[in-house]
Amino acid sequence: MENCLDKVNFQKRIVYEPLCNDCSSGKKNVTWSLEMESSLKWKSQDYQFIGIGLSPDTLYNLVLEMSDEGVEGGKTVLKREQLIQTTIPPKGGPCTITPEEGYTDTTSFIIKCPEYLDINGLSDHMTYNLYLVGINGENRSNLYSDVHQEKILVHLPAGNLKTEYRVNLQVEVIDKYGTTANVIPHLAVK
Repeated sequence: MENCLDKVNFQKRIVYEPLCNDCSSGKKNVTWSLEMESSLKWKSQDYQFIGIGLSPDTLYNLVLEMSDEGVEGGKTVLKREQLIQTTIPPKGGPCTITPEEGYTDTTSFIIKCPEYLDINGLSDHMTYNLYLVGINGENRSNLYSDVHQEKILVHLPAGNLKTEYRVNLQVEVIDKYGTTANVIPHLAVK
């Protein structure tokens, strides 16, 4: 078992599979167990371990045991353990917009999302995405995406008269592990 990253994104599914170099001696039985703070949280005999529902900022011990049906008593032929440290969403903010209202043709809006840091306290691998969100919270449209930009300069489309020209935006801050924090600033654009 190998974990290529030093941390695992708790918001995403992780998958581990055993790789058998010499499986000619019979059928292998696989048992996975996931431990947290020295207590068993999960156990399965599926071939794959699919980690979902992990908690943020938690240290897990993932154990793989393989036994061989061809060996008397199903003797354990392999036992591997892997420590998994899960991430937390980037922290910082709040995001601010200046000016708070303006005109679609002439106003340059500045969106600042200062001091976002990952679980290691670093800010150098952040990606900032700006989305225009529909009135009902659906239909996101990407307006901007860049790395290392705490300050976004953008022209925005006009808001809806029914909502007093309010534009629904979402700023997504993503760290190098793919862990996401979402911030929702509000403003009016005529």
